Amino acid sequence: MEWEATEWENITDPDKGEGEQIAPSEIAQEYIQWLTSESGLHLLKPKKIERAYTKHAEKGLFGLFVSTRLKKAWRIWTNAVLVAKGETPITAEELDAFIGLELAMSLVPITDMKELWSDKKFQGHHDFKATMS
Repeated sequence: MEWEATEWENITDPDKGEGEQIAPSEIAQEYIQWLTSESGLHLLKPKKIERAYTKHAEKGLFGLFVSTRLKKAWRIWTNAVLVAKGETPITAEELDAFIGLELAMSLVPITDMKELWSDKKFQGHHDFKATMS
């Protein structure tokens, strides 16, 4: 499905502030190392990826998958529906967390999404629990 160009015009961000820059975590560094060395994945634009990671850590990599403009549009449309239903609008951070979890779930081999939050031995995933708390 192609988006009409006019859908992307005049999208404004309700939050005026810029996000703070956070140094890459050790977990992120290990994960990226694994992706580039053992996963069989190949980076098509390694310099662009390195710049995004060096400048903005994990959030920079996240931006390679989902543009700021697209996230603004999703948030505006989602919040319009939520407000119409009498619900609280979502924040930019909540939308980022949701999108990040959706992307991460595609990389974690599970058969049932509930397993991500399980406390059973050999199940559950700390990062999913931490993101949702």
